[in-house]
Amino acid sequence: MKKLLLPALAFLALVSFQTSYGQGIVEGQVIEAQSGAPLPGVNVVIRGEQIGSTTDPEGSYTISGIPEGTQVVEAKFVGFQTATREIQVSAGETTIVDFELQEERVGADEVVVTGKGGEGEKKSSGHTVSTVEFSGVEDTGTNSIEDALAGKEAGVNINMSSGSIDQEPRIRIRGSSSISLSNEPLVYVDGVRINSTGGFAPGIGSGGLGQTSALSQLNFDAIERVEILKGPAAATLYGSRANAGVIQIFTKSGGQEQAPQFDVEISSTFHQMPDRFEPIVGYVTSESAQSRVQDVLGVDAELYEPFEGPNQLIDLYGTGTGQEISASVRGGGQGATYYSNLRYSFTDGPWDPQPSTFNGAPVGSSNDTNRRLFWTGNLSLIPSDQWRFDVQAEYSRTDRETHTSGITIYTPTSTARYADPSNAGVASDSDTFGLPFFATPREGTYPRVEDATNRGRVVLQSSYLPTDNLTADVQFGIDYVSQQSQDYSPFGYAVDGVAPTPDGELTVGERSVLTYSLETKLDWSTSLNENFSSGTVLGGQLYRTQTETSTSEGQNFPGPGLRTVDATSIQTASSSFSEVADVGIFAQEQIDYQEAIYVTLGARLDASSAFGDDFNYATYPKVSLSVLPTDLFDFSVAGVSELRLRGAVGQSGQQPGAFDAFTTFNPVQSPEGTGVRTGNLGNDNLSPETATEWEVGFDVGLVQDRLSLSATYWNRTTSDALVAQSFPPSGGFATPQLTNVGELSGQGLEFSVEGGVIEGETFSVDAFANATYLHEEVTSLGGAPPIKVDPSYARDRMFIREGYAPGAYFGTMAPQGVSFPLDLEQNGTPSSQEALESFFSQPRNPSELRSFYMPAGPDGEALPGGSVYKDHYRGKQTPDWSGSAGFSAQYQGFSLSTRFRYAFGNYYHHNLTSGFQQVNSGIGRNTMTSASLDATLQDPESSTQERIDAARTWVNDMLALTPHDGLNEIDRADYLRWQNLSLSYSIPSSIASTVGVDQSSITIQGNNLALWTLYDGVDPTATGEAATGVGTTTENNFASGMDTYGTPQLRTFTITLEASF
Repeated sequence: MKKLLLPALAFLALVSFQTSYGQGIVEGQVIEAQSGAPLPGVNVVIRGEQIGSTTDPEGSYTISGIPEGTQVVEAKFVGFQTATREIQVSAGETTIVDFELQEERVGADEVVVTGKGGEGEKKSSGHTVSTVEFSGVEDTGTNSIEDALAGKEAGVNINMSSGSIDQEPRIRIRGSSSISLSNEPLVYVDGVRINSTGGFAPGIGSGGLGQTSALSQLNFDAIERVEILKGPAAATLYGSRANAGVIQIFTKSGGQEQAPQFDVEISSTFHQMPDRFEPIVGYVTSESAQSRVQDVLGVDAELYEPFEGPNQLIDLYGTGTGQEISASVRGGGQGATYYSNLRYSFTDGPWDPQPSTFNGAPVGSSNDTNRRLFWTGNLSLIPSDQWRFDVQAEYSRTDRETHTSGITIYTPTSTARYADPSNAGVASDSDTFGLPFFATPREGTYPRVEDATNRGRVVLQSSYLPTDNLTADVQFGIDYVSQQSQDYSPFGYAVDGVAPTPDGELTVGERSVLTYSLETKLDWSTSLNENFSSGTVLGGQLYRTQTETSTSEGQNFPGPGLRTVDATSIQTASSSFSEVADVGIFAQEQIDYQEAIYVTLGARLDASSAFGDDFNYATYPKVSLSVLPTDLFDFSVAGVSELRLRGAVGQSGQQPGAFDAFTTFNPVQSPEGTGVRTGNLGNDNLSPETATEWEVGFDVGLVQDRLSLSATYWNRTTSDALVAQSFPPSGGFATPQLTNVGELSGQGLEFSVEGGVIEGETFSVDAFANATYLHEEVTSLGGAPPIKVDPSYARDRMFIREGYAPGAYFGTMAPQGVSFPLDLEQNGTPSSQEALESFFSQPRNPSELRSFYMPAGPDGEALPGGSVYKDHYRGKQTPDWSGSAGFSAQYQGFSLSTRFRYAFGNYYHHNLTSGFQQVNSGIGRNTMTSASLDATLQDPESSTQERIDAARTWVNDMLALTPHDGLNEIDRADYLRWQNLSLSYSIPSSIASTVGVDQSSITIQGNNLALWTLYDGVDPTATGEAATGVGTTTENNFASGMDTYGTPQLRTFTITLEASF
């Protein structure tokens, strides 16, 4: 006990340490000017000194240990204008300084981290830096980083890819900047780059969905704010991994002279699966089938009369629940500040298959759960005005379990959709969906995927201020991720006698990623004369990342109850290790003239072990300009309270993978013994991709900053883009080699508007809207042929092709001006009525019509029946326009906020799910339309004309899949989503104080409340195939436009209680 007590007493003594000789005290209250409400969390500092405080829930603050004499007190809070007061401090006396902060919508004085150049006011930056303050986000009941950022900033697109809890988001900032490398942004936490790749360990998958999110492994409740650097012009100083932008996350800290403040948050969430699935339909063709359907389903089915199955995919879902509790403490004295948070959550998703759905037969134990534990601790020691030491630490543990889902043909979410209720009972009496091959939905409830991930991060930082205008920083960080995932199908899970590997199988994947980082930086600012001042930054970074993976697989357990690979009869294993070292140096110089013109020059040099031997280093320059005309020329424009013009140009890179530059060989077993075969050809000249981007824009505040407008145009070219080129196999290497020969261009517009619609003492309404225009084009592949995004699957029709957006669709198209493109004679002429009557005088299987379909040729002309042509451009997978809009209203203690998201304009998805359900005789023809047409064509009682009419509709509206891939499969995907609605009530302090609470609130929130869309699939943003977009392959980058049995985003309702004391 003494060993624990002594350090604790020493820590408390350090926190409370202060000297009083020749020093005074400043105290006061900070309130909002408009409403008079206290503002908690405001940073109040003494300019030029390393002392300050943070306001408590009542808006009060105290700063002691202030040197006597003239001092400037400064109050800063995101979203409000910075306020300053010059005062005289007398030794041993207390000076009262109160502040009324005015809301600021343009945010020119807001302090942001503008790149490795360090902190600076936003007005000094010529490029775009977006800030999301999480104090406001928390008030809406949001508890995930993805939800907090989605739709908040123009040019930042964040989508969940399926109806699964804790789903890995797909994040794109200003579209795609690479063809073959990752398009996910870099993520920094407290200045340290972290491994932001989510998903399961290698070798493990759940059909592409349900992948664990790396962002969800960060403690949401410990986040102070997030800053987003949108492109190379902003991220130049981050070097060879920053083409796709940078997300910077800053965690909370305590305040000097802040009494301990305790915060507790408790929430409960309910999860629902929206019923947007197409009902499965079938029809019977014999009396024996009628009898079987009656016995198994209780349905009186008439011959050739389509009926809707009584069991649907939505029946496998119920209402999921989640609970979360979070507690934190923050505070500090003159010599130290501290913050700590402990958070625990458990979510049991809506996946809930019941025996009653399968005529009482038992179901498997697969689930959809997520258990998470977080701890965050930040400690700052300030022994003097010259020294500051910071220690930041975080640990998280995530335990995830999910059923298999997504694009494979064996998952319950796919089998339940391509089942045919007329086949119910064929496999067994418990097959109530009707799927006698692949696997029944009940069998799909047995396999499950589990994941356990531990994550830790430690940051040590020291700051030394030898003079008022010189700062030296050293930062050392470690980020470590340890993960184990398992994909398990138990012995005997083929309970209906259909699923493969009935004796079960197990795959175990493990991954560990250790990242070390070291950064040093000198920051010197000085006044050159009365008009000019200078800020200079010099620094260097070193990163070393070690990645170790292993995968072991086993099939066929000898009996039930076993779950080790060693217990299987067929076993395989593999492992890998890689290490990448990056080093960079950077410099930046900023000159400002009368705080009205800011010119910034910067550059970074990078070297990496991933570069080829003949490539030494990469250089990335930048220059930016920011001008405040009203300050520069000392004039005013009626109604304009603030105006800023800005522009920037810069470069950043994206480096290749660890082994892309090297010649590699792979082991191989043969009857003659162990040997090797060729792997990667290698490229000594391999270099990083380079993105050059320029942007111009303006920010303007109107009507005393009640309204703010912002607009940006950007233009980016990625040169030396890596493209996989094939070389003659006679050289001994058959696999394609990445080569710097491609070019990818992009340009866009970003608009945002925010304003106070009503500003009263007791009632106010604020509204916002943003819009993003995006145009992308592959301008060169260096002579390489078009690249198929998924070369292993013929039906995928997405390509990387010069002159088109990356991932554009190409496929079969209907001929122009032909009402019934059926050529029974295959002579290039649509069949006559006489020929049609002859052909359809007897029942026909719709599959027969494929051989006579007349596709459009290169010029849109009708080709002879049976021809194949699928090189027509069919659209692109990214919308021209996207954005969000919403408002918030406050009345006394109530706060109401809502947000909508939208996307439209040349926006399409390849709806392969509908393609199968429309026409595939084995796993489809089970929608009401397709089943009705199929029944009409095959019913002996149908008339000849009825069959002709049905065939015409089938050919024009239903026909799809090979050999006419793309036909009737490419759908418009425009949508409007009601993303969020939140109602919060702040309990009056007079009531809360009766139970010892300073502040308390209750919030009710709903997410994903409604969806209006032109898309025929379940959800235009949850499309299934590789929709997470995480990774470095072309498929992961551009396959999100392929919809293969995706599930809609979940609808959630949350109630949250918060209290501070």
